[in-house]
Amino acid sequence: MVVQLVSTGDCTVAVAGEGYAPIGDFTDRHTSAQINNLEEYPELESLLIACAVCNDAVLQQEQQEWQILGDPTEGALLCVAGKAGIYKEQQSQLLPRTAEFPFSSERKRMSVICEVPGHSGHSGFPAAEGQQPNYLMLTKGSPELTLERCKGIIVGDRVQPLTQEMRDRILAENNNMASGGLRVLGFAYKLWENLPPEGSEETSEQDMIWLGLV
Repeated sequence: MVVQLVSTGDCTVAVAGEGYAPIGDFTDRHTSAQINNLEEYPELESLLIACAVCNDAVLQQEQQEWQILGDPTEGALLCVAGKAGIYKEQQSQLLPRTAEFPFSSERKRMSVICEVPGHSGHSGFPAAEGQQPNYLMLTKGSPELTLERCKGIIVGDRVQPLTQEMRDRILAENNNMASGGLRVLGFAYKLWENLPPEGSEETSEQDMIWLGLV
């Protein structure tokens, strides 16, 4: 299982490569240009960080062969992040996990809550003006159910209000991916000043910022 397409608020990206080896190119489908510098695509970098951090699998190399410990879908997410030089081990040190809302068949999503060292947020996940976040929640799951709980979207390095036109475009992109036989996941984030209470999934997973489709 491999990731073939990634869609953010600003771009749709084709991903090359086979198997679980974190080797492959990213191509902007709008311009056909190869993406060599993630600084020019900050919203893509944020989404790939979420792929690595909101993840319970492990990607490892043994005797020159890359293997996955855990769910194959989560393994594919680690692989696509690794192709951009984003690895779970490094990101987990920058964003140590402190809590989680495990996946459930009712919610069709999972969330991890990470500490944001320094009380200044994370450059890849913009905060609202005046907000001093201590925690970052990353969520992945059903695109439709995740999107309906979002109020904003990250475009470039800024958060914009999520309009109905944007929602319709995201859902159309999701349907287009799914009709091509791809399994699609939606990603979002939310910043907190205080750690949300245990068991507060329904209230905590609201008013999120949309990151994209994978």
